[in-house]
Amino acid sequence: MNAYMATEKLERLLDDDRLPRARETLAQSFGPEVRRALASMQRVADALGVTPQ
Repeated sequence: MNAYMATEKLERLLDDDRLPRARETLAQSFGPEVRRALASMQRVADALGVTPQ
């Protein structure tokens, strides 16, 4: 699933030792998309009855 691949890419960015210096830039670039994706995935999970493990 494409969402999984996008999440993996963002997690690699979080593991990067340059994150402290790039945090603000990444937040500006990806923050709005991450919020929308979270809201969308939550709606899908709710509709499917998926609960956190």
